[in-house]
Amino acid sequence: MKNSIIRSLMAVWATTLLLALTGRAGAVVAATSKTESFKGTITAVDQKEKTFAVRGFWTTRTFNAGDHCKVSLEGKQDAELKDLLPGYRVEVTYVENYGVKIASQVAQKNLVFTGNISAIDPTARILKVKRGMISETFVAGDQCKIIIREERNKALADLRIGQKVTVSYSAPGGPKLAQRIEQTGAVFTGTVEAIDADDRTVKAQHILSEKKFNLAKDCPIVIAGKPDGKMSDLRIGDKLTVHYEDVDGVYVATSIAREAAPTKPAAEVTKTETPSRESN
Repeated sequence: MKNSIIRSLMAVWATTLLLALTGRAGAVVAATSKTESFKGTITAVDQKEKTFAVRGFWTTRTFNAGDHCKVSLEGKQDAELKDLLPGYRVEVTYVENYGVKIASQVAQKNLVFTGNISAIDPTARILKVKRGMISETFVAGDQCKIIIREERNKALADLRIGQKVTVSYSAPGGPKLAQRIEQTGAVFTGTVEAIDADDRTVKAQHILSEKKFNLAKDCPIVIAGKPDGKMSDLRIGDKLTVHYEDVDGVYVATSIAREAAPTKPAAEVTKTETPSRESN
């Protein structure tokens, strides 16, 4: 009887000790398994080893993709590790156990650049976009989606110098490849009624509609196809095409293009006829 009681007590003690040790181990795992996130650009993918490297602002980190790691791309929610490509930007959700980074989710996104078009070559499918002092050159592939004011399936030739666009692109070690080019906002075509260079405003009228536009800080003025015009180049009566955004009733011009002035006909040469003298 006594031995039975001792054995029971030892079993209880062993169970308690095991539970305590398991709890401590779980606590250690929990302490080292805090979910974190990391943003950067993919530099390498090893599908066989199920690893990938991401370069951030300060450092490059290598992640192991867990068996249940969810991979998503823009336009493709159910992707795989093989779909990840160097040069793309990603956000990785992961846990770190004893120094090993294990990814549970990878969201791949295109890089984005917003600015005004400074040059277009529809034949070579090259687009140059400038924002302040920064200028980027993009190659629009055959699969590049071009959207102009919510109208899809537009062509590169439908874009114009000076227009403000947002370019989603990838940079897989070579030229920047545009995946999507979008030109938003509204457009207004009319005749200049008033110009205020101090306030940087222009009033234009079309039939019975008149709008006042506040020029954005980087608003280009396109004259003769070149986006280097100035407000002093505008005149009352000029016909303009204004791309703008309606911000709570305030019209902010993102680009202004002056249409070419009609060519004046050459002055007519007036011939003065000399009356013939009659012979006496």
